[in-house]
Amino acid sequence: MKTALSFIDAFSTRIGKAVSILSLLIAFCIGYEVVMRDFLTSPTLWVSEATIFGCSLLYLLGGPWTMLTDNHVRVDVLYVRFTPRVRALVDCLTYFAFCLYIVVMAIATFRYAAQSIGLRETTQSPWNPPIYPFKAAMFVALVLIVLQGTAKFIRDLHFVVRGKAL
Repeated sequence: MKTALSFIDAFSTRIGKAVSILSLLIAFCIGYEVVMRDFLTSPTLWVSEATIFGCSLLYLLGGPWTMLTDNHVRVDVLYVRFTPRVRALVDCLTYFAFCLYIVVMAIATFRYAAQSIGLRETTQSPWNPPIYPFKAAMFVALVLIVLQGTAKFIRDLHFVVRGKAL
């Protein structure tokens, strides 16, 4: 069990660190556009869409790593006052709603991405890049989030039952 959980954690970390490089590329693209538009009066066609795609990938594929490191946004009014064991219990109870939501979204996204791949969909903009890889990345990200969420659930459940970390 520990091996499987470690594999999921390592995979989430590698993907998260890899896509974190996108933040540098996005900043470069935005800087490039500012220089081209404001100083050289020659705006680009591609920077706006490239920034949207990069931010989307960063957000989606960074999700599992964010979950692993427990850096996601949460309303902590009551949660922080709980003991670690009660927090783990609350997380176990909310896992089922989380899992249902992500799985339903993954199923819908799979259909959405499959249709887009079949059509070889593009953005229909003047730059017109393919959009289907990004729709497929949405599905991959949701699968990775479910895996990382399940790993967290298993650890939390073990902590609730045994009182020690797995």
